Amino acid sequence: MRVHAGSIGAAAAFATFLTACAGHTAGTLPPRAQQSASVQFTIKVPQAAGLRAQYISPATQSVAINSQAFNVTPSSPGCSTQSGALICTFTVDAPNLGQAVFTVVTYDRSLTSSGAVQGNPLSSGSTTVNIVAGTANAVKVTTSGVPASATFSIANLTPPMGTATKIPVTFNVKDADGYTIAGGYTTSFQLQPLSSGGNPVMFLVNGTDACCAYIWSSNDSVAIDYPGHGVSPTTIAAVLNNTTIGSVLFDPQPAFGSETTVNTPLNNAEAFRDTGAPVTTYFTEPAKNSFGTMQGGTNVMEFRTPSGGTPLHLTHTFIPEGVMFTESNGEIGSIGIVNGQIAISDRAVSNATPNAGFYQLAQFGLSGTQAVTEYNAGKVGEFVNEGDPLAGGAGIVFVEYATGVANSTPAGIIPLFNGFEFADPGANAIGFLSSSNTFTFYPVPSPGAHPTAIVTDQNGNAWFTEPGVSKIGKIDSNNHITEYACGGSPLALVGQYQYLGVLTSAGNIDIYKTADGSYKEYVPPSSPAGPVVGIGDGGEGDIIVLRSNGTTGAIEDFYYL
Repeated sequence: MRVHAGSIGAAAAFATFLTACAGHTAGTLPPRAQQSASVQFTIKVPQAAGLRAQYISPATQSVAINSQAFNVTPSSPGCSTQSGALICTFTVDAPNLGQAVFTVVTYDRSLTSSGAVQGNPLSSGSTTVNIVAGTANAVKVTTSGVPASATFSIANLTPPMGTATKIPVTFNVKDADGYTIAGGYTTSFQLQPLSSGGNPVMFLVNGTDACCAYIWSSNDSVAIDYPGHGVSPTTIAAVLNNTTIGSVLFDPQPAFGSETTVNTPLNNAEAFRDTGAPVTTYFTEPAKNSFGTMQGGTNVMEFRTPSGGTPLHLTHTFIPEGVMFTESNGEIGSIGIVNGQIAISDRAVSNATPNAGFYQLAQFGLSGTQAVTEYNAGKVGEFVNEGDPLAGGAGIVFVEYATGVANSTPAGIIPLFNGFEFADPGANAIGFLSSSNTFTFYPVPSPGAHPTAIVTDQNGNAWFTEPGVSKIGKIDSNNHITEYACGGSPLALVGQYQYLGVLTSAGNIDIYKTADGSYKEYVPPSSPAGPVVGIGDGGEGDIIVLRSNGTTGAIEDFYYL
């Protein structure tokens, strides 16, 4: 076996076979002589700079070939130094004729006085060859390095959100004596993504997507496959021989995306993105009593509400595409895409309290009902199914429930598994309407907080704005309220995964971690479209940002997860 500058390569391996002949008497065959074979291996131990893909470490001091072992030093029999490399030739016994297995392991220490191997294994390999009598048999054994330590680095751990990119990962795997292994490894070096948010980053290994990177060779190509957003901060741990040897945090940073111009002011606007086909963004245009839609990020259209009411708050419907909304004139409308055509409608609720001031819809709790807050009436209304009219039922009827609390002005509302929860700025409390139609109120600790907008997080807690005291509040499953500082008076909020996005009176966006209530403030870049006047739920880890300069507006994405 011959080793070229760090490899056990194509070896001139020779086998000679001895056959014994003897006389015999008529009618009697002589006994068959046992055949034997030997194979000559050549190993070349390189200088430190001479590594090649089939790995032999410069620290090699001995080699085991099947059951035989040899020292690999300048003074060892069969060894000599040529052109700075140590070349050793050994003759070993072939285990048998026919299919024979040769296994080679190199070590970093010389043999013991009894001829036993010792020290750390540096490389190993095996091959099966067919040993044929009377023929020069070539034997080639490819050896791989035995990993003992490794390091890795990632070119960019904080890429901007919103831009898909592939980020190279470099790594250096070494043997027990600190030499970099060229070529294959006997065991894999692993990169494991660990994310508390349950949405870790993916890797590309030799061009193929993989959750975890299993690296078997120094020739492997590894990169982080970052889609641009929708990835939780991910701890990437390096594991070698079942031991974690290091970790880094891959943490994409929020970033503002490109703008789409809208030829109308978007004062106090909000938006919602439907990720159906086609992907559509719906946004309000209160100054024009209109709705707007944007498809594919560019195709912007405007529609007036049929009754001329000012659209207030959007709610996603369970119809695959579309939203419902409340109007300042006390009506409820809907807008959607039907067979590629925009359809918009609204309707008055005939038996509602006059000038009830419908504020926001909550789309179905566990009971299957839909609720709406009545800001001016101090009530919460429900659309209840009273049975199929064809079977004698009353169909869908609207029922109102007065909160019974002084100064009550129900505003933002969300469905819970056993009722509806709402923010009540007039009562300075969070209210709960149970499935048995009874109210419970939980006062907000800060006087004059005026809780208004409300959303839920991934753990079932409700978060709400406190514009009167520039705070954000949280009410947990035990109905305990905690308040957190805000970068300004909170005007609107959206919630996704383990984060909240809050628009402040300063026109900035505060991103909160729901795990601890900490936040970081982001200032939008200067733009001809003017300051941020509204935000919406963009889905997939982004906020729809609405800008206005009083004459025209713009829609852009702010990626934060």
